[in-house]
Amino acid sequence: SSVISRTYHICFDKENPEADKEQWNHNRIWRQLLTLRTNNAISKLYNYQKFNKGYVQEIETGKAIDISKCPYLAVVDIDIDKKLDEQQRKIIRDELLQQLNSNKSLKVGLVQTAHGGIHIYCSMSDYKLRQNSMTGIIKSLESNPLNKRYGVDVFACVTPYNEESKEKTLRWVVLPESTVKDKDSDVELQYINLNKIWNITKLSSIKKVFQTLKFDMNLILDIDKSKVTQLPALVMQESSQQITNDQEIIDEFEIKYVQREQIEKSYDISQTDSKIDMTQQTCVLLCNGLKGLEIHNDAQELKKEITFLVLFKSINSLIKIDGIDEEFINDVYQRIRTMNNLTESAKQHFDSQRERYKNEMTNPYILQGIIRDYNPTYYKDVVMKQLDKTKNDDNISDRTSSMNDPFTLVDIEMKIYNQEYE
Repeated sequence: SSVISRTYHICFDKENPEADKEQWNHNRIWRQLLTLRTNNAISKLYNYQKFNKGYVQEIETGKAIDISKCPYLAVVDIDIDKKLDEQQRKIIRDELLQQLNSNKSLKVGLVQTAHGGIHIYCSMSDYKLRQNSMTGIIKSLESNPLNKRYGVDVFACVTPYNEESKEKTLRWVVLPESTVKDKDSDVELQYINLNKIWNITKLSSIKKVFQTLKFDMNLILDIDKSKVTQLPALVMQESSQQITNDQEIIDEFEIKYVQREQIEKSYDISQTDSKIDMTQQTCVLLCNGLKGLEIHNDAQELKKEITFLVLFKSINSLIKIDGIDEEFINDVYQRIRTMNNLTESAKQHFDSQRERYKNEMTNPYILQGIIRDYNPTYYKDVVMKQLDKTKNDDNISDRTSSMNDPFTLVDIEMKIYNQEYE
């Protein structure tokens, strides 16, 4: 018998050979079994801990990977609220697993975590994510029913491991069959392999996971400044469309409030702009118009921009409207957190500023002014065409800022500082 020698040639684009090599390497790794992809990143765990201290200890209790050593790998960590009892957590976990399993084309590794959450192993694909460890992209709030009492973290090999920066890139992910201890009860808990993850190849992309679970990819993408500056135009274009347009990501706020409150008739209003009748329906329309707008933390100098000082107090004041309750207010805050373009400072101070202004109100009509000035297409095409103009302006309190007066956020902030709205 003769031995046939074969030589394989890889043809790269002469203009961009490095990009082609990276794509080839990505595809090569993508085809590997998950056990091969993680083999060089595994460390032993001791004494029921979730991380490796760098030396051998008394009792070996499991294993973990440093995800910075696993090219193109990502893990979506769904942490179900530990305040719930075991049965309640199981119901939420089963719902999430049903969502994932309903997508027959989805190929992911699934692990049940120690406290009953889920680790979803998937591929970064060619998406540019923010960093290796993205915690709290969705937070579990008892007062907010929209997220169904679970938080979401994402861990990924965005910046690969190297000796000089290993402390910054290190992110341990505990592997199945590992045992840890509950910090409060000292009970031993185990990570469970749900679908033979080590034999899986060609993992689906993290975008496909997010689409299946109705999460927003913008929460983890590293969006460059050129894309961010285009956001307001995109928001205006989207807002001028009918509210019922299908969206790639399901907007739970829209389902819960906007679609429920859609008006059967569309009114053609051509009169000049003025105060509108503040009803529950009006509040839903105005809050829907906040989507995507850029929000700033309180500025040191008064500028024409939306800040927490103005926005949070106006949202709190919606409680004055018949039919608006605390659940609605909490839903609006959660939607701002997930659907708005928050500056870095705003992201950092969101919770502290909400706490700061939680007992302070201004006037619901300020929200109307914000939408009118910062989302004018939506205001004109959606709000004003679907609401009757207030027939009797005389019934509106003299304390309400007139929409016929110059309305800028600088004016509003000055009045707030001077306690004219308190």
